[in-house]
Amino acid sequence: MMKAISILSIGALAAIVAGCLNTEHGASATGERYPWKRNIVTTVFWIGEKPSGNNPVPNRRSSWDKDWSRSYGGLDDP
Repeated sequence: MMKAISILSIGALAAIVAGCLNTEHGASATGERYPWKRNIVTTVFWIGEKPSGNNPVPNRRSSWDKDWSRSYGGLDDP
């Protein structure tokens, strides 16, 4: 299993590197220079936000920072 994961990771890295080695001065097949910068979907959320009718996900915790409300200066209160 570990060998398969390593091979997959190397394959993914090779694909990324190959994409960076474009010889057309960074232009895509459609002629856009930075097409990956378009149509980016994002969201706005408030640290410490409680769940609501339209947003069932609370923002009390972070998977990356166990003390994130203090790390970012406390709770946001829009």
